[in-house]
Amino acid sequence: RIFFFVARLGQHRWEDPARSRSDPAMRRPNWAAAPGLGRPLAVALFAAALCTVPAAGTVHLEVYYGPYCPNSASYLSVNLRPLLTAKIPGLVVTMLPYALDPRSGEMPKPCPSRTPETPCGVLAAPLCALQPFVSSMPHELSPDFVHAIKFSVCDLIRARHGAPVSVTHTQADIAACAHSAGVNWDALHGCMAGVEPTPEYTTKLALANKRLPPSKMAPFVFVNGQFIENTEPLLPKICAAIGKDAACEAALSYYRLYSAAEQAIPVGPPSPTGMAAPLSFEGALQSQAALAAAAAFSVSLVAAFLVFGSQRRERACRYAAEEYIRVRSDEGFEEGAQASLER
Repeated sequence: RIFFFVARLGQHRWEDPARSRSDPAMRRPNWAAAPGLGRPLAVALFAAALCTVPAAGTVHLEVYYGPYCPNSASYLSVNLRPLLTAKIPGLVVTMLPYALDPRSGEMPKPCPSRTPETPCGVLAAPLCALQPFVSSMPHELSPDFVHAIKFSVCDLIRARHGAPVSVTHTQADIAACAHSAGVNWDALHGCMAGVEPTPEYTTKLALANKRLPPSKMAPFVFVNGQFIENTEPLLPKICAAIGKDAACEAALSYYRLYSAAEQAIPVGPPSPTGMAAPLSFEGALQSQAALAAAAAFSVSLVAAFLVFGSQRRERACRYAAEEYIRVRSDEGFEEGAQASLER
């Protein structure tokens, strides 16, 4: 914009002086009309703009998860959700359900299918949610894409192998996940009846499959093409690739405090020995959600006021508040979450 504005000013040097005097619209400031000044000034400003405004870098996160895999459910619910609310600039994402036959490296036929308790048997819903974005992946975290990711994680938690009897995966459950994630249930339900994997989808899976180290368990995670172990926290890896960024710093601060709060809260009711008894993944979520969220939110506020400057403090507090609402709403505490935040 600077270049074209100054270039326009510099045009006075090559215009008819008489026309400039008679036509007010053609008048230009005297400094722009000085011989030899207009065009060199425009070029100089253009070069300065190129040198002082760096191009925004991007970090590409790839996640290929098993739609029936309990390890994928655990990893995504803990590591992916914070990235959806942190608003980290420059982050683009490829996320797809991985349903390849490990023996052949190809998708079974048919897939999706109606075979219960198999990856292909639960593939239809996440495929309908995520496949529309395949052609533009890696995709920025636009609202529609975030809704599709949230739905896929919710659906995965309910569909996964080994889920407790209390965690079902019925049409009503899939619809509830769609409504909570902001996905159009009517469109999703209509798609599920006859969805087929597109060539773009299968090609992306095949290319990812060739890059996998041997003997690894889903989900398969890459950051800028580098394979990341799914036993390690994801957010620090993303922030290290992004570089120094206020949104990442706020997210990391909250992440550390939330992890500390989770470790300080017992994960189950006392056992006869007096120790906290371990719970299943869903049981842990239900018992910890309100306490961990409230504790992390309170500690985050204290840390924010003590550590951050005014702008970072506001960002950290806002992020902690959004995470508080997210945890409360995700685990069934929607009623009163907003009122609790305001208090």
